[in-house]
Amino acid sequence: MSIFAHVSKAETLPSLLDSDELSFTVFSIDDLQQLIQALDLNPQELLAKNRLRRIEQIYPGAQLKIPGWTIIKYIARAGDTITALSKRFNIPLFIIMRLNGLTAEATLQTRQVLYLPEPCL
Repeated sequence: MSIFAHVSKAETLPSLLDSDELSFTVFSIDDLQQLIQALDLNPQELLAKNRLRRIEQIYPGAQLKIPGWTIIKYIARAGDTITALSKRFNIPLFIIMRLNGLTAEATLQTRQVLYLPEPCL
């Protein structure tokens, strides 16, 4: 059972999804290192999932498939903030912001659709 009891699988979001797999666009090498640490990724599994041999093959603008993670759809409730969601679900804030095109100061609307990563079990 999902840790997000009130969440359904993502429908379509072509820029982020290959089916319901988590994808991530790399902005910089620091961005890549932050992603690996934040999601506790094995760099070798990340390379294998993306059919790469070396981390140096990853460049800014690259779209990576993230092994072991999927995307789910979350419907915002009254009073939700992205900071609170980050803490509640233990998802790094920068990932929620990136997946949804939001800033840290963004105000969420009740019933606003957000896309959140979820580890595959």
